[in-house]
Amino acid sequence: MTVIKFKGASGQADRGLLSFFPVHGTSLYENNTLVSTDNKGMAAYLYENFVEPASAPGKNKFVAGFVQANVGDTSPNTLGAFCESPGKPYDGQPCEFYQSTCGNVTQECHGRGPGFQVSDFESNYLIGSYQFEGAKNIMTSSSLTSVAGSVRSVHVYINMSNYTFTLPNGTTARTCKPAMGYGFAGGTTDGPGAFDFKQGTTSGNPFWDLVKGAVTPVPSQEQKDCHAPKPILLNTGEATFPYDWQPSIVNIQMFRVGQMVILLVPGEFTTMAGRRIRDAIKAKLVEKKVIGNDGVVLLAGPSNTYAHYITTREEYG
Repeated sequence: MTVIKFKGASGQADRGLLSFFPVHGTSLYENNTLVSTDNKGMAAYLYENFVEPASAPGKNKFVAGFVQANVGDTSPNTLGAFCESPGKPYDGQPCEFYQSTCGNVTQECHGRGPGFQVSDFESNYLIGSYQFEGAKNIMTSSSLTSVAGSVRSVHVYINMSNYTFTLPNGTTARTCKPAMGYGFAGGTTDGPGAFDFKQGTTSGNPFWDLVKGAVTPVPSQEQKDCHAPKPILLNTGEATFPYDWQPSIVNIQMFRVGQMVILLVPGEFTTMAGRRIRDAIKAKLVEKKVIGNDGVVLLAGPSNTYAHYITTREEYG
């Protein structure tokens, strides 16, 4: 967890914080029908109430922000995923590890939070309180680094449907129009998918390959090759009726305050993908003497628009 502390103009009173810590806001189950900010909102509420216990929510002067980082593969359901399959021999057993299935289907595999024995609301409270306590420990630390220096920002729109770049090995690569793979339809243990889709799928299915052509345009071989090893289920980047199904043009921002840089990205990066982009951006900024080796690069997403999940080739299998 990384925390930015904000102090008043006098430099005495704390006025707010921004906590960067990756964990999905999926403590509450899919059957919850109440408007909720999930565990991030709980953490913010607990911290603001800690600072100003006499103030009603929304009436406080201190503002606590608990934002996402590289959240793509982080679940708040820390007890693991188990089969909810009444009457079946694997009921209550851990889900199959690699594709999160029970009896070869995903629908019965559900993650359990730390308060599972009580309710998902208890899990939400516990995950929120862990973040609150972590931020409080950092905020009261005597070893915080002061942030000072130039304040800059940049905001650009990039067409990711045909973006050419050079890989570290010197070869040229390019992106292509977006598409959703079979794995996405398998869902997650925080929200399982439907039908016979599974996580981690790297090959198509003859039946769904036929059906998908009636939903979105049939992908060209070039599109298939570009997305490999991900098999395309929905060719969303070429579906435009009644409007574009998925953005090709995304906006990216960078904020700099002294030696601290915040990347605002339009998707959910996995732990490793986020680590790699932070390291790559920092290396370039140090090379260009924008920041020093002591600089800190943070990632916040999804921001501004939504381009789904960003993972590494190794994680895709």
